[in-house]
Amino acid sequence: MRRPNVPPTARLLPLLAALLLAACGPTFAEPLSPPDPALLERAPVGVWLAPDDDDVTWLHVGRDEDTVHVVAVVHDDDGDVAAVTLAGHVSLLGELALLELRVVAPEETAEETDGRWMLVAFERRDGGLAIAAPSMGLLSDAIDAEELPGTVDRGLLGIPKDVRVDADSATLRAWAEAHVDELFRWEERLLVPVEPAEDGS
Repeated sequence: MRRPNVPPTARLLPLLAALLLAACGPTFAEPLSPPDPALLERAPVGVWLAPDDDDVTWLHVGRDEDTVHVVAVVHDDDGDVAAVTLAGHVSLLGELALLELRVVAPEETAEETDGRWMLVAFERRDGGLAIAAPSMGLLSDAIDAEELPGTVDRGLLGIPKDVRVDADSATLRAWAEAHVDELFRWEERLLVPVEPAEDGS
């Protein structure tokens, strides 16, 4: 069964929900932690394939001296291609490793996300890469209860569709540390590593 005609950039959002582009997950005014170059070696560097029944999506993760770079590329069955580039750093929340990222390209998407931060928990598991997004429900409840400053845009049946957390880094970290066991929702399917060809290509 073919899916409805949806622009390929939009398909990146549900497919890699943990990348948390503005339309599919919480965004944050400030990062949870400042960059720490000592943590860069924990970044999941490599090329990862996201399992999906309709599209082929690649997640390229690299790093330089002080930044993690992530490029998500989706190829659909109509031959269309879309890509989103993010940059940021690695941080820790207790024992949990996180990517803290902002969209840098395409320019239109970067402007839409307004320089806000996105959090992605990750861990290597069973030969693949597990990723997790912050819980929209938990964060929206915290905003409603005035535990965190921010805004919640709700859709049908009151379900949050856009959660914007405006806490400063210290407030956000204190709250996140108190809720770390329930904050992230892990994807069931792992990203699969893509091995280089024998000739190194």
